[in-house]
Amino acid sequence: MIARRPRGSPKRLEIDGVRIELLTCAPARVWGRASRMWSRAWPGAPLFAQSFYAFDFLAQALRKLRRLAPDVVHLQNFPHYAPAIRRAVPDAAILLHMHCDWLAQLDPDVMARDVAASDLVAGCSQHVVATARERFGSTRMPFAVLPNGAPVDRLGVAARRMPAKVLFDGRASPEKGCSYPSRGLAGSCRRSP
Repeated sequence: MIARRPRGSPKRLEIDGVRIELLTCAPARVWGRASRMWSRAWPGAPLFAQSFYAFDFLAQALRKLRRLAPDVVHLQNFPHYAPAIRRAVPDAAILLHMHCDWLAQLDPDVMARDVAASDLVAGCSQHVVATARERFGSTRMPFAVLPNGAPVDRLGVAARRMPAKVLFDGRASPEKGCSYPSRGLAGSCRRSP
């Protein structure tokens, strides 16, 4: 896994057997300020959707990817990185995993290029996948729903191990599928009051 390095963190971590490479980049607030200034000049084309957004992270990540030569790259929420990743590791399968509707909302030509550089487009909910499929359904791109959270079959085991605690890590919006955790919680409460 490759991620931005929080201040004070080591360059590498291992959690549950997963190696995490942390990259030292400009603070997120720098890109936040740049985004606000950019939106004044180009309000219809957000900075985060540009190929050079967070280039300090992308350049380092591409070097690591070339060195690691992975079989699969799981790219989360930044479709504009897909073409650069394709060039860096041409033999890797690229899973573009979207947690929002950017594929349907942003420039269709740019998003088409980004989707074409991927091997599979997944979304966190049926809504996210349906909007992307509607826009790019004429391509041969496969789409899949890859929901956030733990598999349902593991919830029963967790309930027997500990008292009931609920963590919802996300925002309340229709495309996130918040109704699913709510319905699941209601069902769990009926079975295990």
